[in-house]
Amino acid sequence: MRINIVIPVSNQANEIPFAIKSIIATLKKFSGVRFRLFILNDASNDKSGKAIVRALTEARTGLEIYLMDNHKTEGPTKSMLKLYQVALQEPCEFIIKMEINRTFSYDEVLTKFCTYLKLNSGKTDEVVTGFRTLFSQLGPTPENKEETQERLQEMSASGCSEDYFPESVGVQAFPSGLLKRLLNAEVVQSYGKAWGLDVLLPITAKKWGCTLTTIPMYENSFSPRPGESASQESQDKAFQLVLRMIS
Repeated sequence: MRINIVIPVSNQANEIPFAIKSIIATLKKFSGVRFRLFILNDASNDKSGKAIVRALTEARTGLEIYLMDNHKTEGPTKSMLKLYQVALQEPCEFIIKMEINRTFSYDEVLTKFCTYLKLNSGKTDEVVTGFRTLFSQLGPTPENKEETQERLQEMSASGCSEDYFPESVGVQAFPSGLLKRLLNAEVVQSYGKAWGLDVLLPITAKKWGCTLTTIPMYENSFSPRPGESASQESQDKAFQLVLRMIS
């Protein structure tokens, strides 16, 4: 099985060394899977570019790695579209989108995703997304479980589907054929927002009748209470905007 992993980077020089080390260490645990990494630096004004090269050199990955740089800042949507298009040029069954984010475990995320994809390698019409949760790897505490369930009910009441919620952990997996169809869809090609692509793609796939599967991911700083996080608020807004746009 072949999996291409795309990673957008924007001013994350301090986080890159740990992220790349963790990602590569996790990938080495999987036998029978051929991985490629595609990393795009969105014209970061810190030392992200140098940090990427240094981290990859130290890791001695043995993987096929594609490094790209935007000459000027293009934002999340354009950067991700570029990453997806380049990754689709190399044969693979699945493409995983990763984020550089210290608040979750790279090992947990990639292990869960890659294990799921290996067990379901024949599925060509399924999008897999991570869902932020306060549940620890040892299981939820009664307080966290109650808060998270309340938030799930609130999101469901606001129009979220029972199998997809906007508070994604920034990690998604697509069968390559389905992703190619999604990128060619008019609603995606005409999408002009700088953010929200990670909502648009799975919701569009669901509208086409595809299956959406959510994998819970523990995040140590996540609050299930609406309005307590700027990133959470932007994700909620993106979800509602996309939902109105394609409904």
